[in-house]
Amino acid sequence: MVRATAIADALFPQSTRGFLEGGVATQEMLAKMLEGLTAGTFEPVTAPAAEVRVHAPIHDPGKFICIGLNYTDHAAETGNPRPAEPPVFPKWNTAILDPDEPILRPRGETRLDWEVELGVVIGKTARYVSKEQALDYVYGYTIINDASARDFQFVTNQWAAGKIGDTLAPVGPYIADKTEIPDPPRA
Repeated sequence: MVRATAIADALFPQSTRGFLEGGVATQEMLAKMLEGLTAGTFEPVTAPAAEVRVHAPIHDPGKFICIGLNYTDHAAETGNPRPAEPPVFPKWNTAILDPDEPILRPRGETRLDWEVELGVVIGKTARYVSKEQALDYVYGYTIINDASARDFQFVTNQWAAGKIGDTLAPVGPYIADKTEIPDPPRA
């Protein structure tokens, strides 16, 4: 029974991160399941949309790294030139929020702000990857609302204090496979 559970967990992971870490094996299993649906050998399970709660498509990423002021228009709207090296800051997993759920304003925050961002979901471990190979590591793309507690963000030159708060990163509702966006926008 223990071995069967381990095999089931490997082939049918309980999280998006587990699916991505499963690599080719989990992706092939998903392809087989989709073939079964198309062929009519699997019966889909459905429910009325009003009875379904949609969760963030990935709630436990290994890392959640954000880049600030990474395009000219945004830098200009803040009254700053585009920096030679844009700020890098984290979001914690507790910042991830399901679609349509309310953002919780941090206590004392008077300038809560948000920006819609393109989230890049990295599908496999990447270290020392060349610019030319970078897209080979992308699994897909999602929508992220980068909420910011501006009162906390600009206390120092480190933005993290205004970015890591619980619920400050609504994600999803879907991850688009990279084949659906063959030429993603570049800053």
